[in-house]
Amino acid sequence: MTKNTVLANSPNRRNQSPFCDGFSDPFADHLRSFPERQRRNVAEVMRQPHPAWKAQFDKLCARVLQTDGCLIGLLGPRGTGKTQMATSVGFHCGERADNGHPIFRGRTVAMYASLPDLLAKLRATFNSRERDGKTEAGIIDELARPRLLVLDEIHETSGSEWATSLFTNLIDRRYMEMLDTILISNEQQDAFTKSIGSSVASRMQETGGVMICDWPSFRTKLAG
Repeated sequence: MTKNTVLANSPNRRNQSPFCDGFSDPFADHLRSFPERQRRNVAEVMRQPHPAWKAQFDKLCARVLQTDGCLIGLLGPRGTGKTQMATSVGFHCGERADNGHPIFRGRTVAMYASLPDLLAKLRATFNSRERDGKTEAGIIDELARPRLLVLDEIHETSGSEWATSLFTNLIDRRYMEMLDTILISNEQQDAFTKSIGSSVASRMQETGGVMICDWPSFRTKLAG
């Protein structure tokens, strides 16, 4: 195994701030909803990134930090570091927030959710014994507030009218508030466009577009 990959095993750095001088570390509040593995890997990934991954990361980070209300699709096969890329962008947003960047004032900096988990939580609100005081409206409101929202596994949508309506309404709210959203999927672009629906696809075309991660899987390299 070499370190010349985007994804690499890294030790638990929970009590360190390994990436920057005085900025928030990967376990700060603004990244608490992001996956543990990706948070731990932020520093290692950015030290020796794969060139193609780094080029797309730079483009994605620039769009999020320089454009109000961008909606971007991040597409590619499994194992190409899409979730890691979005997590690293969230980390950079946290750096800017810690430095007092005005676009983050008064808002949660970044939030992550996988679509299947989100739909499961929303369905649980139908059952009073499982919802733990949460409501469908409350969960959607929470996702509508952050400056950056990352929704992963868009390809795993149930396809139901209920799920499609909730998803579209959430994206529309964020679009109207000019808040940044990244949608991650393993699908090809045509299938992805079908999954998100014509309304969301139109807004994406207007405000951010699609970025393709089409290099070989880093998981295959690590396994080798």
